[in-house]
Amino acid sequence: MASALDDYEVHPLAAIFPMLSDEELADLAEDIKENGLLHPIVRTVHGVIVDGRNRVVACDIAGVEPEFEDRVVDDDEARALIVSANLKRRNMTKGQQAMALAIIYPEPTPGKRNDLSGHLIGSAKERHALSERLSVARAVFRAAPDDLTPQVVAGIITLDKAYLDVIKRQQDASGEAARLARLRQLAPDLVDLVTEERMTLGEALAAANQRAEEHRIAIEQARRASENLLNLCTAAVTIAGGYELGERGLVTAEQLAQLDNAMDLLKRLYREETDARK
Repeated sequence: MASALDDYEVHPLAAIFPMLSDEELADLAEDIKENGLLHPIVRTVHGVIVDGRNRVVACDIAGVEPEFEDRVVDDDEARALIVSANLKRRNMTKGQQAMALAIIYPEPTPGKRNDLSGHLIGSAKERHALSERLSVARAVFRAAPDDLTPQVVAGIITLDKAYLDVIKRQQDASGEAARLARLRQLAPDLVDLVTEERMTLGEALAAANQRAEEHRIAIEQARRASENLLNLCTAAVTIAGGYELGERGLVTAEQLAQLDNAMDLLKRLYREETDARK
Protein backbone atom coordinates (compact mmCIF):
# COMPACT_ATOMS: atom_id res chain seq x y z
CA MET A 1 0.00 0.00 0.00
CA ALA A 2 1.38 3.40 -1.03
CA SER A 3 2.38 5.79 1.73
CA ALA A 4 3.20 9.48 1.79
CA LEU A 5 6.60 8.44 3.14
CA ASP A 6 7.43 6.59 -0.07
CA ASP A 7 8.59 9.87 -1.58
CA TYR A 8 11.08 10.56 1.21
CA GLU A 9 14.21 8.98 2.65
CA VAL A 10 13.93 8.25 6.36
CA HIS A 11 16.90 7.84 8.65
CA PRO A 12 17.13 4.10 9.52
CA LEU A 13 17.30 4.82 13.26
CA ALA A 14 14.16 6.95 13.06
CA ALA A 15 12.45 4.12 11.21
CA ILE A 16 12.82 1.72 14.14
CA PHE A 17 10.12 3.52 16.10
CA PRO A 18 6.55 2.37 15.44
CA MET A 19 4.25 4.68 13.54
CA LEU A 20 1.17 6.10 15.22
CA SER A 21 -2.03 4.12 14.92
CA ASP A 22 -4.55 5.04 12.22
CA GLU A 23 -6.74 6.71 14.83
CA GLU A 24 -3.83 8.73 16.23
CA LEU A 25 -2.76 9.77 12.72
CA ALA A 26 -6.32 10.86 11.98
CA ASP A 27 -6.36 12.98 15.16
CA LEU A 28 -2.99 14.51 14.23
CA ALA A 29 -4.20 15.22 10.72
CA GLU A 30 -7.30 16.95 12.09
CA ASP A 31 -5.15 19.10 14.38
CA ILE A 32 -2.84 20.06 11.50
CA LYS A 33 -5.85 20.90 9.34
CA GLU A 34 -7.22 23.21 12.02
CA ASN A 35 -4.02 24.70 13.45
CA GLY A 36 -1.40 24.14 10.79
CA LEU A 37 1.85 22.25 11.18
CA LEU A 38 3.23 23.56 14.47
CA HIS A 39 6.51 21.61 14.28
CA PRO A 40 8.24 21.29 10.90
CA ILE A 41 9.65 17.95 9.71
CA VAL A 42 13.36 17.89 10.46
CA ARG A 43 15.72 16.66 7.76
CA THR A 44 19.45 16.57 7.25
CA VAL A 45 20.89 18.82 4.54
CA HIS A 46 20.85 15.70 2.37
CA GLY A 47 17.08 15.42 2.70
CA VAL A 48 16.97 12.48 5.15
CA ILE A 49 14.10 12.73 7.63
CA VAL A 50 15.27 12.37 11.22
CA ASP A 51 12.09 13.59 12.93
CA GLY A 52 8.52 13.88 11.70
CA ARG A 53 7.51 10.71 9.83
CA ASN A 54 4.05 10.78 11.39
CA ARG A 55 3.65 14.47 10.56
CA VAL A 56 4.44 13.72 6.91
CA VAL A 57 1.65 11.14 6.78
CA ALA A 58 -0.75 13.36 8.76
CA CYS A 59 -0.12 16.28 6.40
CA ASP A 60 -0.96 14.01 3.48
CA ILE A 61 -4.20 12.95 5.17
CA ALA A 62 -5.08 16.58 5.97
CA GLY A 63 -4.18 17.76 2.47
CA VAL A 64 -1.61 20.18 3.88
CA GLU A 65 1.79 20.74 2.29
CA PRO A 66 4.46 19.63 4.80
CA GLU A 67 7.07 22.09 5.97
CA PHE A 68 10.69 21.06 6.43
CA GLU A 69 13.59 22.29 8.49
CA ASP A 70 16.97 21.19 7.17
CA ARG A 71 19.79 20.98 9.68
CA VAL A 72 23.50 20.38 9.38
CA VAL A 73 24.00 17.43 11.71
CA ASP A 74 26.63 14.70 11.95
CA ASP A 75 25.84 11.08 12.80
CA ASP A 76 26.07 11.56 16.58
CA GLU A 77 23.84 14.64 16.47
CA ALA A 78 21.32 12.82 14.28
CA ARG A 79 21.16 9.94 16.75
CA ALA A 80 20.70 12.31 19.69
CA LEU A 81 17.94 14.16 17.86
CA ILE A 82 16.11 10.94 16.97
CA VAL A 83 16.25 9.68 20.54
CA SER A 84 15.17 12.98 22.04
CA ALA A 85 12.30 13.47 19.61
CA ASN A 86 10.90 9.97 19.80
CA LEU A 87 11.37 8.97 23.44
CA LYS A 88 9.83 12.18 24.73
CA ARG A 89 6.84 12.29 22.40
CA ARG A 90 5.61 8.71 22.20
CA ASN A 91 3.49 6.66 24.54
CA MET A 92 6.07 3.89 24.90
CA THR A 93 6.69 1.54 27.80
CA LYS A 94 10.02 1.63 29.58
CA GLY A 95 10.84 -1.66 27.88
CA GLN A 96 10.20 -0.19 24.44
CA GLN A 97 12.21 2.92 25.28
CA ALA A 98 15.13 0.83 26.55
CA MET A 99 15.03 -1.38 23.46
CA ALA A 100 15.05 1.63 21.14
CA LEU A 101 18.00 3.10 23.03
CA ALA A 102 19.83 -0.23 22.80
CA ILE A 103 19.46 -0.21 19.01
CA ILE A 104 20.65 3.36 18.68
CA TYR A 105 23.40 3.03 21.31
CA PRO A 106 24.34 -0.71 21.31
CA GLU A 107 27.37 -0.11 23.49
CA PRO A 108 28.00 2.56 26.13
CA THR A 109 30.63 5.10 25.20
CA PRO A 110 33.54 4.93 27.69
CA GLY A 111 33.66 8.02 29.85
CA LYS A 112 30.41 9.42 28.42
CA ARG A 113 26.70 9.11 28.99
CA ASN A 114 25.61 10.23 25.55
CA ASP A 115 23.22 7.30 25.30
CA LEU A 116 21.26 8.50 28.36
CA SER A 117 21.98 12.08 29.31
CA GLY A 118 19.28 14.50 28.26
CA HIS A 119 17.13 11.84 26.61
CA LEU A 120 15.33 10.09 29.45
CA ILE A 121 11.96 11.29 30.63
CA GLY A 122 10.16 11.08 33.96
CA SER A 123 11.35 11.33 37.53
CA ALA A 124 14.86 10.52 38.70
CA LYS A 125 13.60 7.13 39.87
CA GLU A 126 12.04 6.41 36.48
CA ARG A 127 15.20 7.46 34.68
CA HIS A 128 17.26 5.19 36.90
CA ALA A 129 14.90 2.29 36.20
CA LEU A 130 15.18 2.88 32.45
CA SER A 131 18.96 3.07 32.73
CA GLU A 132 19.02 -0.34 34.41
CA ARG A 133 16.72 -1.82 31.77
CA LEU A 134 19.02 -0.56 29.04
CA SER A 135 21.58 -3.25 29.90
CA VAL A 136 18.85 -5.90 29.58
CA ALA A 137 17.76 -4.44 26.24
CA ARG A 138 21.33 -4.46 24.97
CA ALA A 139 21.60 -8.15 25.85
CA VAL A 140 18.45 -8.84 23.82
CA PHE A 141 19.74 -6.76 20.92
CA ARG A 142 23.07 -8.60 20.83
CA ALA A 143 21.40 -12.01 20.93
CA ALA A 144 18.36 -11.43 18.71
CA PRO A 145 18.62 -8.23 16.65
CA ASP A 146 16.40 -9.46 13.82
CA ASP A 147 13.47 -11.11 15.55
CA LEU A 148 12.98 -10.27 19.25
CA THR A 149 14.32 -6.72 19.09
CA PRO A 150 11.80 -5.26 16.59
CA GLN A 151 8.96 -7.05 18.40
CA VAL A 152 9.89 -5.35 21.67
CA VAL A 153 10.10 -1.91 20.03
CA ALA A 154 6.71 -2.45 18.37
CA GLY A 155 5.17 -3.51 21.68
CA ILE A 156 4.34 -7.01 20.42
CA ILE A 157 6.22 -8.63 23.28
CA THR A 158 7.63 -7.18 26.49
CA LEU A 159 11.32 -6.69 27.13
CA ASP A 160 11.15 -9.12 30.05
CA LYS A 161 9.65 -11.85 27.85
CA ALA A 162 12.28 -11.26 25.18
CA TYR A 163 15.06 -11.46 27.78
CA LEU A 164 13.71 -14.75 29.13
CA ASP A 165 13.61 -16.05 25.56
CA VAL A 166 17.25 -15.04 25.08
CA ILE A 167 18.27 -16.84 28.28
CA LYS A 168 16.45 -19.98 27.14
CA ARG A 169 18.14 -19.83 23.74
CA GLN A 170 21.52 -19.51 25.40
CA GLN A 171 20.78 -22.44 27.70
CA ASP A 172 19.60 -24.55 24.76
CA ALA A 173 22.71 -23.62 22.79
CA SER A 174 24.92 -24.48 25.76
CA GLY A 175 23.18 -27.83 26.19
CA GLU A 176 23.49 -28.61 22.48
CA ALA A 177 27.17 -27.66 22.55
CA ALA A 178 27.71 -30.10 25.43
CA ARG A 179 25.86 -32.85 23.55
CA LEU A 180 27.90 -32.17 20.43
CA ALA A 181 31.10 -32.33 22.48
CA ARG A 182 30.01 -35.72 23.84
CA LEU A 183 29.27 -36.93 20.32
CA ARG A 184 32.71 -35.76 19.20
CA GLN A 185 34.22 -37.80 22.04
CA LEU A 186 32.16 -40.94 21.39
CA ALA A 187 31.95 -40.95 17.60
CA PRO A 188 33.87 -38.19 15.76
CA ASP A 189 32.81 -39.60 12.39
CA LEU A 190 29.15 -38.87 13.15
CA VAL A 191 29.81 -35.18 13.82
CA ASP A 192 30.16 -34.52 10.09
CA LEU A 193 26.81 -36.18 9.43
CA VAL A 194 25.18 -33.84 11.95
CA THR A 195 26.96 -30.81 10.51
CA GLU A 196 25.80 -31.77 7.01
CA GLU A 197 22.25 -32.27 8.39
CA ARG A 198 22.22 -35.89 7.22
CA MET A 199 21.50 -36.95 10.78
CA THR A 200 20.03 -35.13 13.75
CA LEU A 201 22.09 -34.66 16.90
CA GLY A 202 19.70 -36.92 18.80
CA GLU A 203 20.00 -39.70 16.21
CA ALA A 204 23.78 -39.41 16.16
CA LEU A 205 24.01 -39.59 19.95
CA ALA A 206 21.72 -42.63 19.99
CA ALA A 207 23.95 -44.36 17.42
CA ALA A 208 27.07 -43.37 19.35
CA ASN A 209 25.64 -44.67 22.63
CA GLN A 210 24.69 -47.94 20.93
CA ARG A 211 28.24 -48.27 19.64
CA ALA A 212 29.59 -47.62 23.13
CA GLU A 213 27.27 -50.24 24.62
CA GLU A 214 28.26 -52.81 22.00
CA HIS A 215 31.91 -52.05 22.68
CA ARG A 216 31.33 -52.50 26.42
CA ILE A 217 29.61 -55.84 25.85
CA ALA A 218 32.44 -57.03 23.60
CA ILE A 219 35.03 -56.12 26.22
CA GLU A 220 33.01 -57.89 28.92
CA GLN A 221 32.72 -61.00 26.77
CA ALA A 222 36.46 -60.96 26.06
CA ARG A 223 37.19 -60.61 29.79
CA ARG A 224 34.94 -63.53 30.64
CA ALA A 225 36.49 -65.63 27.87
CA SER A 226 39.97 -64.87 29.23
CA GLU A 227 38.89 -65.87 32.75
CA ASN A 228 37.30 -69.06 31.44
CA LEU A 229 40.44 -69.92 29.49
CA LEU A 230 42.58 -69.38 32.57
CA ASN A 231 40.20 -71.50 34.65
CA LEU A 232 40.22 -74.17 31.96
CA CYS A 233 44.01 -74.28 31.91
CA THR A 234 44.11 -74.50 35.71
CA ALA A 235 41.59 -77.35 35.70
CA ALA A 236 43.46 -79.19 32.95
CA VAL A 237 46.75 -78.93 34.84
CA THR A 238 45.04 -80.19 38.01
CA ILE A 239 43.46 -83.13 36.20
CA ALA A 240 46.68 -84.01 34.39
CA GLY A 241 48.60 -83.87 37.62
CA GLY A 242 46.03 -86.01 39.39
CA TYR A 243 46.15 -88.60 36.64
CA GLU A 244 49.93 -88.86 36.91
CA LEU A 245 49.78 -89.20 40.68
CA GLY A 246 47.01 -91.75 40.37
CA GLU A 247 49.18 -93.93 38.15
CA ARG A 248 51.83 -93.83 40.79
CA GLY A 249 49.36 -94.58 43.56
CA LEU A 250 50.11 -91.32 45.31
CA VAL A 251 46.68 -89.63 45.18
CA THR A 252 45.56 -88.21 48.51
CA ALA A 253 42.03 -87.35 49.61
CA GLU A 254 42.84 -83.65 49.23
CA GLN A 255 44.03 -84.17 45.67
CA LEU A 256 40.92 -86.13 44.83
CA ALA A 257 38.85 -83.20 46.10
CA GLN A 258 40.83 -80.88 43.83
CA LEU A 259 40.15 -83.19 40.91
CA ASP A 260 36.42 -83.12 41.71
CA ASN A 261 36.51 -79.32 41.82
CA ALA A 262 38.36 -79.20 38.50
CA MET A 263 35.82 -81.46 36.87
CA ASP A 264 32.95 -79.37 38.25
CA LEU A 265 34.64 -76.27 36.81
CA LEU A 266 34.95 -77.88 33.38
CA LYS A 267 31.28 -78.82 33.46
CA ARG A 268 30.25 -75.29 34.44
CA LEU A 269 32.37 -73.75 31.71
CA TYR A 270 30.84 -76.16 29.21
CA ARG A 271 27.29 -75.24 30.30
CA GLU A 272 28.04 -71.50 30.11
CA GLU A 273 29.52 -71.84 26.66
CA THR A 274 26.57 -73.93 25.50
CA ASP A 275 24.07 -71.43 26.92
CA ALA A 276 25.92 -68.52 25.29
CA ARG A 277 25.59 -70.16 21.86
CA LYS A 278 21.82 -70.67 22.16
